[in-house]
Amino acid sequence: LALLPEVTPDNALLVSNLNANVGALYRTEKKIDLDQAHMKTAMDILEEYGLVGFHDSIVQYMNYAALLTDAGELFAAGQPCFGENKVQELEAKAPVLPAGIEWHLIGHLQTNKAKQAVKMFDLIHSIDSEHLAIAVDRAAKSINKCQDVLIQVNLAKEETKSGIELENLDKLIETVDKLGNLKLCGLMMIAPNYEDVEQCRPLFGQMYELYQQLKGRDLNKADIKYLSMGMTHDYTIAI
Repeated sequence: LALLPEVTPDNALLVSNLNANVGALYRTEKKIDLDQAHMKTAMDILEEYGLVGFHDSIVQYMNYAALLTDAGELFAAGQPCFGENKVQELEAKAPVLPAGIEWHLIGHLQTNKAKQAVKMFDLIHSIDSEHLAIAVDRAAKSINKCQDVLIQVNLAKEETKSGIELENLDKLIETVDKLGNLKLCGLMMIAPNYEDVEQCRPLFGQMYELYQQLKGRDLNKADIKYLSMGMTHDYTIAI
């Protein structure tokens, strides 16, 4: 995943989800050559939108155990944030990684993993139901924590993907905002894996509109600043 400044006057943040193989982008001259082609593409997009001066804000997430050594080196070089797909995967690798990493949960979260998740993750991207939101709120309350979360939206209504469908989104937003130990920080979407990647563009555009609408709502304690979307094959369109 990459966290990039969004091209708006208020400098909100656009989160573009790059997969683990995307090039290492961080705020030092040192680079770990995971995938130079992807890294160059991402940098080209930043330059195209006049964001060269914002390179310090780029966040590269990596989520494969095979990259543990690289993750440690990236963190030492000034890369603060990493993502994981599953609670149990972080449980296995966190003990051998440096303390102080900011962890994001990207994958689907089961309610029975809520207690472990709130102990380990700074931001959960995948709240997709009232039942899950209540479970995470309860788990966060038990450790006196206010858990930052994103709501995952299933715009394409894919049966194989998690996420709240659009017609139920407003109700879930209201539920999350009322829960005392959750802070809503934005939205997340995983687009379908279309053969023609251009088919993702309307979905990304719709997600951006939903994000802007959410920013304009009068919510209780939300801090709307993240729009999380775009995988390795479609992240250039998401950006």
